[in-house]
Amino acid sequence: MQEYSAALEYHRSLSAVSEAIAHEICNNSQACKPLDLLETDLDPILKNFPYTINSTPTVVSQEKVKELADTTNDAAALVRKMLKVTFDDQANRIADFYGVKNNENLVKALNMDIIPHTICRSDVIHGPTGYKILELNVTSNLGGWQPPLYEGLYRNNTAFSPYIGSTSKITLTSVLGQYIKSLVCSSKREGKTTRLLMFIDDPLWHERIENLYRAIFSSASKEECVEFIFVSTPEGIEFRDNKMFVQGRRVHAIVRKGNSAMETEIHQQMVNCFVHGNIVLPDNPLSELFSDKRSLALLYGLKDHPAFTVQERKFINEYVPWTVTSGVEQVTYDNKQMSLRELLTHHKDQLVVKEATGSQGKQVYIGRYSAPDKWQTLIEELQTKKNYVIQQFHGSYEMLAADGNQGVEVFEAVWGVFSFAGKYGGISLRMMPRSSPGVINSAQGAMVAPVFEQI
Repeated sequence: MQEYSAALEYHRSLSAVSEAIAHEICNNSQACKPLDLLETDLDPILKNFPYTINSTPTVVSQEKVKELADTTNDAAALVRKMLKVTFDDQANRIADFYGVKNNENLVKALNMDIIPHTICRSDVIHGPTGYKILELNVTSNLGGWQPPLYEGLYRNNTAFSPYIGSTSKITLTSVLGQYIKSLVCSSKREGKTTRLLMFIDDPLWHERIENLYRAIFSSASKEECVEFIFVSTPEGIEFRDNKMFVQGRRVHAIVRKGNSAMETEIHQQMVNCFVHGNIVLPDNPLSELFSDKRSLALLYGLKDHPAFTVQERKFINEYVPWTVTSGVEQVTYDNKQMSLRELLTHHKDQLVVKEATGSQGKQVYIGRYSAPDKWQTLIEELQTKKNYVIQQFHGSYEMLAADGNQGVEVFEAVWGVFSFAGKYGGISLRMMPRSSPGVINSAQGAMVAPVFEQI
């Protein structure tokens, strides 16, 4: 157990239950048995989950939940303020910097209160330097909401049921449930039915997906006066007076599933409804700017700007890591001014380079894990490319979890913290074995897991 002392100490800081579970997996190989989705009574859709779900539950105290929520809830609002401070909300300047094509949509969106439409997952690293927001993912097509759907597999596990199985003091926030509540609230239809539209491109899967989502959202439907509309063909969709209708029924908000070609085809018409205040549209002209990693770099650059309040500056200084955009000649790092080339050459092991609009861990280069020749090639490219960011590397505290083969592994983790309209919406984990360092992303081989909360 001595070799795991640092990890056990961290689990102790998360909650007493988390520490107990960590000891359980260290002493009981049966507690490390991997989840076999195919041998369960799950819906076939859930059995086909494309990533590996770690079988070890993580339980955090309410204090830790609050810390993670405080780290992330205001991030999107601060990026929105950054656009005003940096570009004076001039759409042409914003469009030039980000490469936005439809300037007219951007002009209209800048005049709106965008936060009620904001669906965000902040990727947070927690380590010796505290909590750091590595990036924001602002779109309704977010990953990380799935692990809570497998809650029963953890509660019914004989190894973990004494800790989380029968107690009401261990809860699990439904990310999808919070998302639906946010859409209903943002639609501002108090006491009236809110119609939510989901696109399903494959008609063959329409019935199965519809049944699954209706089951997931059944409690939300009863509590929030929600009506779901599922479509797999464009027939019946029409727009009148900047309002959206499906078979004559007015749509109030969009629930997105995957990259729908059908949705893409009518996106401009939905944006027209959005800018007229007639639909809640999480995928709007500003959401892609929030997700752009250069926005976090620009926000960090304003960490001492007087346009931000004392509390806002404290937030930026504490939670946003040192980040700059590529293509600049000079930077200030560790209180020293140097060229971008000097920074990348002499501080390789302290840096991470990311493509500004990349996803799924692609186009991410971690200096300490990059071969010298490839890093040198990257240095040359970054002298002229402006669509990358350079960020200070921050390591994760060690965590213990099953290794997928009835053994124990030390992992590094990224906390995916959801916020909907600026309010906390749940947490999920992505974990990569410390013995196989790299980008902690499920598309790059990281395991995923739900995060339970101790009341």
